[in-house]
Amino acid sequence: MLIMLANLVWPSMLLTGRIVAVIPIAAGLAVELIYLRRCTSLRGIRCLWADLSMNLASALLGLGLIPLSGLGWELLACVTINPLMGVGTFNPVTWVASFILAVITNAFVEGYVLWRWFGLILGRRGFWLLAAVNLVTVGIAAISIVIDPPKF
Repeated sequence: MLIMLANLVWPSMLLTGRIVAVIPIAAGLAVELIYLRRCTSLRGIRCLWADLSMNLASALLGLGLIPLSGLGWELLACVTINPLMGVGTFNPVTWVASFILAVITNAFVEGYVLWRWFGLILGRRGFWLLAAVNLVTVGIAAISIVIDPPKF
């Protein structure tokens, strides 16, 4: 739906529309609950609240931040990488960059929520574990684009 409102489309925008779909969100909630339970000191209802809070924040903020990060990449790539490779916006490098930027954006937002509202300091290892967990959610969204491409 997000892409229908845009005059320009780039990979991060397509990915954003899929990240906020039901299956990636459900998978993210399940996988991140396991992460929170095993890798943090949160337990019980506080663990559930943290899971819901960080996923809600990353879904809402991700609607703006992920396309913006992709747009930043596009502006950089269109003057550097794309001319060197002789390609346009929808190329493998941009898809990989969009994927990585979405994972890191979600991890930063979720890590911030954990720090600000739940008093958790993740550290480097904890952050990169959270990013690895976000690979699942963003991966499902990316695979869904391949399985069921958007209809323009």
